Order: sequence, then C-alpha cells, then structure tokens
Amino acid sequence: MGIFPVICTVIFQYCNQIYYYKKCGINIPHFWKNIGMQARGLVVPVLLGIGMKRLFPVNSAWMMLAQIAVYTFVYVVSMWLVGMNDFEKSLITGIAGKLLPGKEKAGRKE
Repeated sequence: MGIFPVICTVIFQYCNQIYYYKKCGINIPHFWKNIGMQARGLVVPVLLGIGMKRLFPVNSAWMMLAQIAVYTFVYVVSMWLVGMNDFEKSLITGIAGKLLPGKEKAGRKE
C-alpha cells in the first residue's frame, strides 16, 4: 500500500519533465547532466560520513560537533573541487569578496 504513492509520484514527475521539455522548451537532459556533475562532489563526503559513523560513534555533543566540522570542511572542499562549475564558483567568490573585510576590488582606487 505504501509503494503506490511512490510509483504515482515517479510517473507524475516523468510526465512533467516531458511536458517541460516539449512544450516549455526547458532543456531537461542538460538539467540532469548538471545534476549528475554535482552529484560527483557528494561521493567523498558520503563515504566519509558513513566511515565516521561506523568508526567514531557519537558519545557526546563535542564528538558530534567535531564530526560536523570535519564533514562540513570535506563537503565544502569536495563540492568546490568537483561539484561546482566556474559560474557557481564565481558567485561564491563574488559574495565572499563583498563580505570579507580588507579585500579591495580589482581596479578600484579610493
């Protein structure tokens, strides 16, 4: 009984994607290609998360915070190196350049 809603959701989403591709002109194959490229950046963090959970069980809040910090660092580095394209990286560096103090913009003199 619980599988029927899942099947209906998958069929509905598939039909929606066909509609978006044929009637709205949205490039759905390109969209899924980009999703696949981003998913490559998740391989290392997922394996790390599974390994940390098995090797270092959480006994305290400090252990949990340490695991969160390690996982977050690995996730950010992995997504930066593998999961993001140049446009996405430029968005982040642009925002970081505005938020971090002491950074002057190139070509700007005051």
